[in-house]
Amino acid sequence: ILPPIREWLATHPDGRLIEPFAGGAAVYLGLAPRQGILADAVDGLARLYSTVRDDYDGVHEWMMWYAREYPQPDKEAYLRVRTEVPVEPPRHAAWMIYLSRTSFNGLWRENKRGQMNVPWGGERSPEWPTLADLATAARALAGAEIGRWSYVDTVSAAGEGDVIYADSPFDGAYEGYATAGEWIVNHDQLADMLWDAHSRGVMIVASQPNTDAARERYSGWCEGIEVATTYRVGGRGARRAG
Repeated sequence: ILPPIREWLATHPDGRLIEPFAGGAAVYLGLAPRQGILADAVDGLARLYSTVRDDYDGVHEWMMWYAREYPQPDKEAYLRVRTEVPVEPPRHAAWMIYLSRTSFNGLWRENKRGQMNVPWGGERSPEWPTLADLATAARALAGAEIGRWSYVDTVSAAGEGDVIYADSPFDGAYEGYATAGEWIVNHDQLADMLWDAHSRGVMIVASQPNTDAARERYSGWCEGIEVATTYRVGGRGARRAG
């Protein structure tokens, strides 16, 4: 996924990398573009990336506090921390990192009340981000606009020379990627919007499950490349095509 996006941005210096489904932001952090948009339906994720960008030292201080308080997290400690939602941005960011490193399969999921509800991930020794790791992430995010925006608004904002990486939720497996109906992904609508963006001169890279429905939506204008990657969601594996 990374090489074609990197090549596009190298030849379109004013282009932005736009991720309407930021999630773990691995592509954005791996490429560290000069400018871009990171959007996600989970408000906490947008706050996490903004805080790491603007105050990674503070995030690291609180991260080390969690590491000292819970050097070997157990289920009781995990559930207790999960219910304590900090308000201070650096601590909130560290809290999210702690939970994502100790939750089942590293998942982040919220219920309709906006509460994180992923169960404990079992006994293991988490690897906490170092200060250098957070500083690297902050540099990668320096030119990013970050917010809780829907994929409709985010894709609509793309213009000529931009590139969209759309890593949407699985079609049919989990349509809602946040807490409210307005955030439910309509995959037919998403494909149509990506086609419209493509017509405006936007490069499109979309990760989709290797299904007949996905191939039909993107046939005729998008080249399909199978990527042998296994994602574990709810304990079950699934293969995706890029």
